[in-house]
Amino acid sequence: MNKKSFTPLEVSSLKRGRPKLLTGFTLLELVLVVIIVGILATFAVPGYLKVKRAAEGRNASTQLRLIQAAEKMEVLETSLYVACAAFAACNIALKLELPDDGWTYGVACVGDCAVDFTATATDTGGSGCVYTIDKTLLDPASGAGCVFIP
Repeated sequence: MNKKSFTPLEVSSLKRGRPKLLTGFTLLELVLVVIIVGILATFAVPGYLKVKRAAEGRNASTQLRLIQAAEKMEVLETSLYVACAAFAACNIALKLELPDDGWTYGVACVGDCAVDFTATATDTGGSGCVYTIDKTLLDPASGAGCVFIP
């Protein structure tokens, strides 16, 4: 007759009346996984933030091109460029829908508003990035603090 022997762990689980499955992770394994994920995140987050800032800068450049096109249409209709200090005023004067997305847009006239204009987009997020465009530039010029990824 074969008599089955039990390990001490099996004996202790039999004493409680229900079998116990020993599966799962130890605390050390969980701590190691959290540390590894933290290390990977320290490399990924700065790259993500840089790409995000570059995308926001491209969006601001696109908005400046829209302002430039609207100013060209305005000068054809009235022979004057429009000056505005905030995005809401620019939206009304130029018939645009500039977003309130962390950038401040403004247009300043050169001379008596019949000669030229300079439109600016300033990052209000603290980077100090400023894009400018006038009637002659094809692409907005960027100042210091701007991130551009082609």
